Amino acid sequence: MTDGTTYTQGNRTKAGGEKNAFLKDAEDKAADMVHSVEHSASVALERGKEFAEDAGTRAKAAGEMVVTRIKDYPLSAVGIAFGVGILFALLRK
Repeated sequence: MTDGTTYTQGNRTKAGGEKNAFLKDAEDKAADMVHSVEHSASVALERGKEFAEDAGTRAKAAGEMVVTRIKDYPLSAVGIAFGVGILFALLRK
């Protein structure tokens, strides 16, 4: 049963009943796409959290390693820091 109205889609004209079916189908497909995007965003967010947590753990471990090396070899650490300072000073000229 149609409501007597027509609309045009591309080169075709459809009656109101077909319009409702078309709109319902489009609405269902849009809802499926929204669900898919939400799922993809959720998965990406979880992976991002995992990567950030891993990076934080690695950075902490690297910082602890540097502190340990400095405590084990203080004169070498001072020499390296001095050399890096000289290098930066020369690069700024």
